[in-house]
Amino acid sequence: MTEVLEDKEKILFETVQGAFSNYLRGQHVQAGKQGRKLDYGQVTDKVIYRMQRPSTQKEFAKALVDFLSQFRSKASRGVGLDIYHWLHGDNWQQARDLTLLAIATYTSKKGDALDGQEVSIESSVDAEEEEVSLNVA
Repeated sequence: MTEVLEDKEKILFETVQGAFSNYLRGQHVQAGKQGRKLDYGQVTDKVIYRMQRPSTQKEFAKALVDFLSQFRSKASRGVGLDIYHWLHGDNWQQARDLTLLAIATYTSKKGDALDGQEVSIESSVDAEEEEVSLNVA
């Protein structure tokens, strides 16, 4: 997907995906310690909500900077000023959209948090709706 993005868009997209991969790695380790499988849909929904919730430029900038600084990735090295311009320029809504797309379209790569595992990409909302429809029938 990144081949259709402009260079500046690609920087933000890859940085967010790198941070999300690191976040997933932590969630995967935590799930393993608790003796359960990672609920990819729930984890993804949580991060998407975290980035969707802010309704102003200032709130979104804080949410994204907190996320990127907490889950640093190789993709974020040396691109801080580019991300700053995204967050504090006129295109912050586009930055939010790219951030949400980066998380929603994340695919596992060998060696990342999911070690190339196939995971269900259903969100917890989809799974709950399916469960309700099965119980009603």
